[in-house]
Amino acid sequence: MTIEKTLIIVDGENLSLRYADMLSKGQIPREETIALGNYFVWSPKVFGSWLWNVLRVSYHTSIVGDDDAVHNARRSIGSVQYKCRSRAIALHDNKQMFMTSEGRVVPSVRKRSSRTRKESICDTAIAVEALRASYRDQAQKIVVLSGDGDFLPLYQELMHSGREVIVGALSSGLHPEIPVCVDSFFDLDPIFFDQDPGQS
Repeated sequence: MTIEKTLIIVDGENLSLRYADMLSKGQIPREETIALGNYFVWSPKVFGSWLWNVLRVSYHTSIVGDDDAVHNARRSIGSVQYKCRSRAIALHDNKQMFMTSEGRVVPSVRKRSSRTRKESICDTAIAVEALRASYRDQAQKIVVLSGDGDFLPLYQELMHSGREVIVGALSSGLHPEIPVCVDSFFDLDPIFFDQDPGQS
């Protein structure tokens, strides 16, 4: 039985910026949330109950600093591990076995000017990676973690090429068309933050 491969692409610039915005508004991060500086945020709960055969988790971000800072950021991100349950395989005695995808987050870190908050070069790299995986038939599902509306044309192209597009994003700054223009959408708020009913 062939299990469809899934490529996870994280827009770390968007995710970190929106995460910081929600922190500034009083949201409390969950205990397992991992945040490094203002360039990386992650949670082992990202995969939740999804069943994905993960090909790779690519994390695109940028930092202000010299070459050593970029190198250190790459090492820090590259040390983060992930595990994800894959699709169940039916066994002959009517039982199911779940496979596990595991590995480390693959960093793509670029330098940016202190005068800018977000560099379009990361957006370009994300688009290139997604399109390459699609055109070379490396992955049947492409998951992007970003609320950036600039990726809407990319999602349309990926779906037209036969890929299943799944997007996860924080509510802060989420482009309103994303949840209705992709195959599946999931909210990252309860994954990264405590959902206390007493909070506003």
